[in-house]
Amino acid sequence: MHPFSPEISPPGAVIELPIQNPRNSKSIKCNFLIDTGTDITCIPNEVVGELNLSSYKTIKAYDYNDQVELRNAFYVNLKVGEYQKTISVISVSGNIGFLGRDVLKDFVLIINGPKQQYDFTNSGEESA
Repeated sequence: MHPFSPEISPPGAVIELPIQNPRNSKSIKCNFLIDTGTDITCIPNEVVGELNLSSYKTIKAYDYNDQVELRNAFYVNLKVGEYQKTISVISVSGNIGFLGRDVLKDFVLIINGPKQQYDFTNSGEESA
């Protein structure tokens, strides 16, 4: 089990993962809040610039108030242990990304709120 991050309030399940621009192989590590309420994985706006990502389309995204926003979508390579996949992401303000259900559907997630711990595994693998 991994401890919740005290860097967010309330503390939550945050995981550091490498993401890569599939066009130029530039890579960076990014902190992601594991967020079962997010449909599509989000990365911080600053990461878009650091990786020199190019938008491939604009999508409609709904915020937590159910308001529609137009957002640029980008492709990134995501690696979690042995799991590697090219996924579509959108960018958000702030310094933390959100690992959404588009990725979480491939993993087993255990949250122990009272102990402020989590475990995140791809079935049959070691925890990430």
